Amino acid sequence: MNEELLTFTNCKHTKAELLASLHRHAATDAITQGVYWEGGEGCAVGCSIRDFAPGKESNHSLYELLFGIPEELALLEDKIFESLPFEKAKEWPIRFAEAIPEGVSLTIPLAKFKRFLLTDVCRFDREESPDVARAADAVIALLDRRIAGDEPSPEEWLAARSAAWSAESAALSAESAAWSAARSAAWSAAWSAESAVWSAAESAAWSAAESAESAAWEQIADKLIELLKEAEQ
Repeated sequence: MNEELLTFTNCKHTKAELLASLHRHAATDAITQGVYWEGGEGCAVGCSIRDFAPGKESNHSLYELLFGIPEELALLEDKIFESLPFEKAKEWPIRFAEAIPEGVSLTIPLAKFKRFLLTDVCRFDREESPDVARAADAVIALLDRRIAGDEPSPEEWLAARSAAWSAESAALSAESAAWSAARSAAWSAAWSAESAVWSAAESAAWSAAESAESAAWEQIADKLIELLKEAEQ
């Protein structure tokens, strides 16, 4: 995690430049799912990078250099884009870029987003899967400390992550109708503890929406936009 990284600050391009580029791609109907950049079309990440680093459209890490946006968020933007219904996906890159304030750290919004995944999106039987519940609660407690400005130590994150992976293994081997949801919740907790938020979102969506996955992704997308807009200067 890079706490010094500030959006659209000390980077190569401004928010206005990114939005102008995305609007041009939208106007030519170039925003599409399934490819980073091919035949004049690209995904959310591909279209965001194309005008500034052609030939490197799949390199999520360039978000930090180009726009001051954490790579973790680029991965999450990508995952949400590919998971939304097509018409909503086409609107997503501009919606995402517009929501990000200039000159802010996105450490706290990301922590709040991970907390949301673990508390509001994941669904599992806590009584039937107590190890998963304890692991999730441990990660939530660390996220709460980060949000409050009391950053946990690397050792604390490692311990929480290890407990979550152990709970995921136990849920995988359990003969229970709820094992799949519990496993997804444990996996989400583990990824949240090691900053791979896009994987946590994927796992949470699986847990929340066996029959309505697109609705879960729309909920996830809406919450991310809300938290980005609330980022403090």
